Amino acid sequence: MFDKDRISFSALSKSLKKDNMKIKFLDGIRGYSALIVVIYHSYLFTYFNNTISKNEFLNNLLSIIKLGYLSVGVFIILSGFCLAIPVVNNEMNFQGGIQRYFKRRFRRIIPPYYVALILSIVIIITFPVLQVNSNTNWDSKIPINFENIGAHFLLIHNLKTYWISKINGAHWSVALEWQIYFLFPIMLFIWKKANWLISLSITFIFSYFVNIYLPFTRPQYIVLFFLGLLSAFYTFNSEHRLKFNKYFFLFLIILFAIALVLIKLKVIPEFYSEIILGLSISFLLNQITFLPDKNILIIFFSSKISAELGKISYSLYLIHGPILALVNLLLLKYFNIKYEIQLLIMWFVITPLTVFLSKIFYELVESKFLNNKN
Repeated sequence: MFDKDRISFSALSKSLKKDNMKIKFLDGIRGYSALIVVIYHSYLFTYFNNTISKNEFLNNLLSIIKLGYLSVGVFIILSGFCLAIPVVNNEMNFQGGIQRYFKRRFRRIIPPYYVALILSIVIIITFPVLQVNSNTNWDSKIPINFENIGAHFLLIHNLKTYWISKINGAHWSVALEWQIYFLFPIMLFIWKKANWLISLSITFIFSYFVNIYLPFTRPQYIVLFFLGLLSAFYTFNSEHRLKFNKYFFLFLIILFAIALVLIKLKVIPEFYSEIILGLSISFLLNQITFLPDKNILIIFFSSKISAELGKISYSLYLIHGPILALVNLLLLKYFNIKYEIQLLIMWFVITPLTVFLSKIFYELVESKFLNNKN
């Protein structure tokens, strides 16, 4: 989901330079998407007992922050986009074969996830305040038992409502992405035997029926993954390259805005509106890839700060939940702070602290499992 080594910079460097293409900005987008999720979860954990602020500006800001969960879809799109880069010019085949693909995916994603899961359990056991209901969002993460621990270790906890939020709520999407990894080869196989439209159609139909029976699993993300794959094909395949077009770029921005309005107003089921949003984001990645070095988007998302945030984004995603919850509950228990002040503390003090702790987790754990440490 946040896998920097998915992009083979050395293998692509000559081709990208020749066609004025950029891919380092992807790390920045990944990093800020993770940060948005943390800010969103800071709000969720701070919100309790139907709290409503009297500050109009804050309420307007929260109406935007409440859309922060959509950033998870961005991660899935980036996953499909980045994983597709090595295959789109290799006749839609995995470099080194499918066994190598699964081995690298397991090494990159699972060990850090297991460490973060164990760390989350240890934090809950260590601090009694995390073991009792508090009328906050943390209530959905407890109690922990052998059943939901086992489901998390098997990466199937997103398949049952009782399991999906337990221990560390953010981890449901790790399970989903791991499951999508097994669908990826099937997507490619159908693409090769037929075409991308048939493969996309089958992916959509499969996701549609999953949504009927298991809507809480957010199966639209399977389609988003495919859209990331499709965008990468039209970005990096030498025979089907869709280069920058200002009218297409403007159309995608308008489509992005329309999708947000549809989601915010709940005009249509979120299954469809998130796919529309995913379509716009997927091909915005395509268009941004061809922007010049001096473009403000390239400069911003390729900056050192953005790159560093992108580097630790998976660690940040894995460990932020229990940290935010613990601090929020301690503030509620020992300090009589106004809701607005507590929210600001969570955003401007605890969120940076969580980023710092994620950097430590990255150095001690995640970095040991990079497939391409260079």
